[in-house]
Amino acid sequence: MAEQRNTVTQSEIAATHCAAEWARFEALKPDAWNDFAPVEIDPEIDTATTKAFNKFGAAAIALADYSGSFIGFADAKNQNPAYFALARTKYDLAMCLIPTEPERDLVVELARSTTDAPNDEIRAIFFKAFDQFDCMQVAEASDAIFSLEPSSQPFSIDFEAITSAHMRACN
Repeated sequence: MAEQRNTVTQSEIAATHCAAEWARFEALKPDAWNDFAPVEIDPEIDTATTKAFNKFGAAAIALADYSGSFIGFADAKNQNPAYFALARTKYDLAMCLIPTEPERDLVVELARSTTDAPNDEIRAIFFKAFDQFDCMQVAEASDAIFSLEPSSQPFSIDFEAITSAHMRACN
């Protein structure tokens, strides 16, 4: 008889960690994360580490999804209330899911079981996207965009001006 595997979906992970943000996102995009394969739970890894690692995975998906929407603001066809609302829910979900320092520590410790790389190298590899997002000050530019009133007509974002004023280049 085959061994029973315990799995969880990315949607369940997001809902567990960020219930309100996930509910708002799911209301706008009900099937958005259905194509992601379930995550298998390894019973030999402690619960806190499992939760941190799963949250890290969901955060990577959410951050990539929001980053695409953020870039989409440059296109005038996306400067409308519906796109704005969806992008805002993606942003809120991504910000909620970003791993905390203690969660990062647990993920690094788990990764150390598979590599001889030093902690700072593991951290740099695993969390590069999150650190770049922070370094580039994308959240600040996003906040500037979200402070606009999308219901006013015509709704227009001077994306270049906002990104120039709020963002910076990083290595």
